[in-house]
Amino acid sequence: RPVTSESVGVLVVKRRMMTSPTLMRMRSNASRCLSAALSTPLPSSPSHMSHSTSAAPHQAWRGNCSRQLSGGPAKVDGGSSPVSSLRTGTTAALWAKRLELEAYKKGATKPQTELLSKQPKDSHINISLPVASDPVVRSQYLNFRGGLRFGKLLEDIDAFAGNVAFLHCDDARSDTTQHTLVTACVDRVDVMRPITLHTEDLVLQGCASWAGRSSLEISVKLHRAESMEAVLKGSVVFVSVGGDGKGVAINPVVPESEEDHANFKAGGLANEKRRQDRKTSLRTQHPSEDETMLLHKVMMDSSKQGEGLKIGETMLQTTELMQPQEKNRSGKIFGGFLMREAYELAYTTASAFTARGAPGGEG
Repeated sequence: RPVTSESVGVLVVKRRMMTSPTLMRMRSNASRCLSAALSTPLPSSPSHMSHSTSAAPHQAWRGNCSRQLSGGPAKVDGGSSPVSSLRTGTTAALWAKRLELEAYKKGATKPQTELLSKQPKDSHINISLPVASDPVVRSQYLNFRGGLRFGKLLEDIDAFAGNVAFLHCDDARSDTTQHTLVTACVDRVDVMRPITLHTEDLVLQGCASWAGRSSLEISVKLHRAESMEAVLKGSVVFVSVGGDGKGVAINPVVPESEEDHANFKAGGLANEKRRQDRKTSLRTQHPSEDETMLLHKVMMDSSKQGEGLKIGETMLQTTELMQPQEKNRSGKIFGGFLMREAYELAYTTASAFTARGAPGGEG
């Protein structure tokens, strides 16, 4: 909706949980409005960083992003940094690399006209999270139980996937504008093993695994640094949009290895499923016969088990002012921050519903 100078940025997240043992549903309704005062982009030209429009910075940016980066505490020159101190060192390091691409593209006015076929390895990035060996880094991810604050990891994943997406969409030319990429969705995140902070450092890695005309899927994995045991995998979908809000064509993904082909096929199937889900959304279609029967069964089962709790009694809501410190590199509210807020509110709602915290759980 239109934003005026008098408007205030507000985030409202609601979580509801159905109390039937046969069905638990969480519904969210998030709305946000940014004040015009918050729309000013973050400084992209810090005094300690030189700018150039030659091809060399692009090659350096690719090289730096392709090798393993450090997710340690962000190093600040002269007490000034374009990245808010509220972000982790990992996100700060990733956004610092994004600054280099912005500097490389500074002054460009022409849109990309020639698409480059790229393999997943062309956008592959590793970044280390020394959570076990560095107590300062570990403190950024601690929750109130001394375990992993999962919401902070979600912030890093969003920032990390953004860097991969920009690297894939870049055309290696300093005279063309960079793509405007928005996070369409976090398609899924699977935690395969417990993620601990004290036993072993972690490594976040990812690459572009599938691309349509204007949408791009980024595959992300988190594994232990020494044993290489995978503990988390996920996929984040981005869309390139123009000034008119319509999709802009991006570089295609050309799979090479057997794993690349498997990921590419999975990405295509996931995209088709999202397309079908939009067609059958309750915003456009009434509930199906199966859904209606399921709701009736839940109602009947609940009536047999006693009064229980009404859905409305389990709802929690937070309202927050959106401050400039929560902006991303595009001057919008950081999507990773919204994911963390939603996750932690969901955890709080679940804890309040069960009247106890999950033993050793995450917050």
